[in-house]
Amino acid sequence: MTFRIWIKIFCTSLVVVTIAGTFGYLSLSRLKHNAQLIVEDTLPGLSFAGAANAYLADASRTLLVVVTEDPVQQRAIRDEITMLSTRTTTYLEQYGSQLDSAEDRTNYETLIRERKAYFEIREKVLELAVAGKKSEALALYTQAMVPVHKRVKNAGDKLFEYNRHQGEVRGQDILASCTITQISVAILSVVIFMAGFFICLFK
Repeated sequence: MTFRIWIKIFCTSLVVVTIAGTFGYLSLSRLKHNAQLIVEDTLPGLSFAGAANAYLADASRTLLVVVTEDPVQQRAIRDEITMLSTRTTTYLEQYGSQLDSAEDRTNYETLIRERKAYFEIREKVLELAVAGKKSEALALYTQAMVPVHKRVKNAGDKLFEYNRHQGEVRGQDILASCTITQISVAILSVVIFMAGFFICLFK
């Protein structure tokens, strides 16, 4: 072979390897980015949303205060309600500190707004129950608190579902990137092998 042909072969090989290297780098960068999002955003979001949902709006304890006659037991249940509410608030604040999209923020703000309305009605129910006005407390509980409770739970479920879906999409993107990279590397290996084979064959 002449020197000019060797130069052409070298330049062609360099271009192929450069394209492959660039593609591999970009593919790995995308994989790293999506993996980082899952670790730093999706998993914490699922964790905080799930933990908050566990005690988001536990209406059963409020009903216990309404039907319980013993003031000491009523006070103990109210203390437990306060403790669980404080714990949930902490989880929600942690969730709110890592919002990453307009949709996520809208879902979060809706939950906070509904939860505030729930607190206001729950406090009125508890005050009526402690004051001995059980029929009024039960009526307010059934007519006002239960519907708000459902809205709070729905808002919490929506928050959790958003993060679950984000994790699914990012996971599928990682799998797709891995598959494309795997196929591309295989094709490139075959091309390089065949090029080397024919170069040696017709040398």
